[in-house]
Parts: sequence; structure tokens; C-alpha cells
Amino acid sequence: MLAKGKRKDNGKWITGYPLTYGFEDKWYFVPESINELEIVPVEKKTICRYTGEMLSDGRRLHEFDKVEVKDADGNKILGIIRFGTYQSSFDSTATAHIGFYVDWQDNLYWRKDLGYWVNSDRMEIVGNIQD
Repeated sequence: MLAKGKRKDNGKWITGYPLTYGFEDKWYFVPESINELEIVPVEKKTICRYTGEMLSDGRRLHEFDKVEVKDADGNKILGIIRFGTYQSSFDSTATAHIGFYVDWQDNLYWRKDLGYWVNSDRMEIVGNIQD
């Protein structure tokens, strides 16, 4: 599973494959692009899974990324990428979806399905809740 997380040594983001071993709760990344096997210690709370989606500018969307979309009036609406069970406002109460979705902070009526927004070319990444 590809993910990003913050390095313990300098706090910078690193992309790679998370792993843990032993009985201690220590997490490491095997970097995505390496020439030799290397493991890098990361802060567990900063690990953000890659959603499998990219924006039109080529940037990858990860769990806990903050995203922004402008509404019809030009107002910026902030959302956070999350993983789990969700419902959009137009779903029946018996309907539930599981996967990556956008948790809109200021608009309860917008669609939550991530694929809709990624394909709309209106979404921008503005940060991550770990920044």
C-alpha cells in the first residue's frame, strides 16, 4: 500500500510503503524510489494512505489531505479526504458507501464520492491535517 508520512528525523513528507515489526509500535517506510533497500522511521500518526487518485496536475491525493473547491458563487469550500463508511445527502438512509470520500466542512449537501470531484478538475490540494 503506497502512502505518505512524516520522517522522524526531519519532519518532511516521504512517500513509500509503510511497515512495522516487533512488539513495539514503531513505523517505517521503504521509500518509493530507492536504489538500495533502506527503511526510514516515520511518525505513525502522520501516515496517510494513497487514494489511487490524481488531480489533473499530477499530484496524488492522500487520506487526510485538505482540498478546496469553489462553489457557483466563487466561495471556497474546504474538505478533508477520509476513508470509511459515508453517505451523500441524496442517498437513502439504507444506502452506505465504503471507501475514500470528501468530508466537506462547510457544505453538507455536496456529493462526497471522491471520484466525482477528482474528475471535475475543480479540486485543489491545499494542505494536510498533519501540516
